[in-house]
Parts: sequence; C-alpha cells; structure tokens
Amino acid sequence: ELMELVPYQRMGEPLDIAMLRADHLVVHAERRADGKASWQFGEPEPDADKERRGLPDVGELTLRRGELTYVDALVQADLQATVQIEEGPASADAAGAPGGLRATAQARYDGKPLRATLEAAGAMPLLAGGEDAQLTPVRLQLEAGGATLHFDGRVADVLRLHRLQGAVEVEGRSLGGVGSLFGITLPTTGPFALKGRIAKTGGAYNFVADDARVADSRLHGALTFDTTTEVPLLAGGVGGARLVLGDLAPSVG
Repeated sequence: ELMELVPYQRMGEPLDIAMLRADHLVVHAERRADGKASWQFGEPEPDADKERRGLPDVGELTLRRGELTYVDALVQADLQATVQIEEGPASADAAGAPGGLRATAQARYDGKPLRATLEAAGAMPLLAGGEDAQLTPVRLQLEAGGATLHFDGRVADVLRLHRLQGAVEVEGRSLGGVGSLFGITLPTTGPFALKGRIAKTGGAYNFVADDARVADSRLHGALTFDTTTEVPLLAGGVGGARLVLGDLAPSVG
C-alpha cells in the first residue's frame, strides 16, 4: 500500500537496492500440476547450464506487514503466512539490537495440517544462494504430523536448504508421521521425544540424539540420511540404557 524503493547500479554490475520499505505487501503465488508457476515469465532459458542469477544486495529492507498465500499442486501445499521484516542499519534500536525476520504460517502440506513460527536475523541473508552463502541465525517452531519441532541454529541458502546446523527438539505420536513430512523413511513407533543436534550439507543429513525416549525405551544414537544416492539411505547406530523391543520392532524388521 505504501512502498518506497531507492535502487542504484554500479556500471557493468547487477542492480543493487540501497533501501526498500513497504507498509503493507500482499503476495499470492501458485504452481500448477503441470509445473508452471505464477513467478515464471517468458520462455525458459535456452541454456540450461546458465548460472543462476543472484539476488540484488539490499542495504535496508523494511516490511511492516506482509501477507503471503502459496498454493502448490505438485506437493499439495496450501499456505497462508504473515511476515514482518526489518533489517539493515535503520533496524537497530537504541541499544543496538539488530532487527530481522518474523513470520507465522498456517498450511496444509501433502494433505496434512501444519503450523509454524519463524524468527531469523534477516530475510536477505537466508535467501542468498551459492556455496559462499553465510549461515544465518534461525529459530523455528513447527507443528505437523502429530508432532512438534523446535530448531535453534543457523541456516544458509534456505531455498535449497543447502546447509544447516543447530539444536533440535522433537516430540510426537510416532516417528513415522514426522518422517513423512520431509520425505524421510522413519519407523512407526509409539510416543517419542528427542533432543539432539542436526547438521546438513548438500544432500546429507546428520543427526545426533543425546536423549531419545520412544515409548518405554531410553536411547541415544547417531543417524545419517543421504539423499544423493540413487536410493536414499538411512544409516546409523542406536544404543541406550533401556530398550523395549516392541517400541522399535518395525525398524528392526
């Protein structure tokens, strides 16, 4: 409703934006079952190997209130979110605390309800792509698949989720319900609660469970999930003070 844009460009280099401010911004994005998306314009790039263009640098970014709806027929996603962004030199308060990104979302993903809240040091650092993208502090709370997830860590290149590392806590009715949300094969179990650390680089996830409770079992372990192989592979080791075979019988089978 009220937007102020101050761009500048250095000769022969990509467009940079010195300052972008908006009081109210509404965005609707959609991808159809045939793969065509509302954010695609014109014909596809003729050179499939052409390097992806990076986002412009934004010196100061402020969004008082953003409203986003996203519908994706390919993954059966229907999302509504509100976003507030304040980053750059003008976002620091009198005490010098930095501003950042705050977002809440309600959605259905793969036919299942999902709720999330996100806090990050900024939007532009999260969206920056490439191997040199810097890790950005992020806090995420997610409720989905009969489980809740808390993540407190750092993420780089969020569109590809190329790298992440941090502490994670998950609890819910079954590990299988959590895995289905992320395309990860996990066993059907009884109620569980996990505390540990997760890291991802490229297509490989590493998870260390410092404290895992599955029904009556008390466990710890380390797991690796590699999506780069022809058939994604979940491997690792699990131990603990108490193992009730019935709690993990599906995974043993």
